[in-house]
Amino acid sequence: MHLNEAVCQAPDMLDAYLELGMARKERREYHQALQAFEQATKLAPHDPRPPYLAGLALKEGKDYKRSEMMLRQAARLAPDDVIVRRQLAQVVAINVVHNPRA
Repeated sequence: MHLNEAVCQAPDMLDAYLELGMARKERREYHQALQAFEQATKLAPHDPRPPYLAGLALKEGKDYKRSEMMLRQAARLAPDDVIVRRQLAQVVAINVVHNPRA
């Protein structure tokens, strides 16, 4: 996989980790996708893209609690991003249905 090579050759390239994570998510390799997004978060802790993409991967993997947590983090980093807010609202609704709070 060329993205793995890119990450190895340039371990400080945020975009390489984001692309690798998205490719892994598309292949439904959620654990590996989350690892890539975690590395991206370490490189750019104030960038909302890694937690947003991690939230989407967790949502697809039906881990709604963690998805909500990641999307909330992305929303804190990008409070005016409507797309992030919409995804967060969707996951909150799904999470309420699947994990009702007492």
